[in-house]
Amino acid sequence: MDSKEAKKYVSGISGSTIFTARPGGQELSDIFKRVSDHYYVHLNPKAPQNKGLDEWQKVKGESVKLLGFEQFDLFAHKIFSKKQYTISEAITGQQIGAIKEATSEQAIQAAGGILERIGVEALYNNIVKQGKTKGYLSPRYKLI
Repeated sequence: MDSKEAKKYVSGISGSTIFTARPGGQELSDIFKRVSDHYYVHLNPKAPQNKGLDEWQKVKGESVKLLGFEQFDLFAHKIFSKKQYTISEAITGQQIGAIKEATSEQAIQAAGGILERIGVEALYNNIVKQGKTKGYLSPRYKLI
């Protein structure tokens, strides 16, 4: 995918993110309410670079909309090395796969492939499970 093609997958959001219902289930907006415009990632205390930190860190991110996954609050951001990009999901702050790409367009393309393999329902179920678990709900959201 070239840069021009990748850009059609990216769109900025102002105001509230609108989620659509998953097949046969609740809408994410019935479970989680967005309370901040900031993006956050969760530092894994087991990762050596995090030196045991188990906390949320605010990051500068750009909203990403992938075809077929528009109902999810995904965002592109630089990883902490500041040289590579990744895609994360905003309710749980979890990275989509182990993507570490040179450009945001490459990260978007890689995330699209991973999400196609995972599927909408599996992603939804993971967000709900992790988002309801203590410590895995981003400061960007709260449980309703």
